[in-house]
Amino acid sequence: MMKLLCIPILATAIVASRSPAGDMTAYAAAKETKQQTTCPVMGNPIDKSVYVDYKGKRIYFCCKSCVQTFTRDPEKYIKKLETSGVTPENSPKASGK
Repeated sequence: MMKLLCIPILATAIVASRSPAGDMTAYAAAKETKQQTTCPVMGNPIDKSVYVDYKGKRIYFCCKSCVQTFTRDPEKYIKKLETSGVTPENSPKASGK
């Protein structure tokens, strides 16, 4: 009798683990696409009008002086964004002008 009760419970657990709610891949993907909200140089909130397009990615800053600091060692600040889980947005495609 106990074996008969365990089978439906086990089957339910298997089905639940394969459902979208149990999919850790979706959770990991959402975690990896954290938007940039802080300046990689100073850590202040970004100003969307102050940015640099670097290697196909748009990097935002809090002020123009941070842009100058970034351009001296961009890889340092890209790595800082990546380490904090931020995925910079893609730069807009260049127009045909």
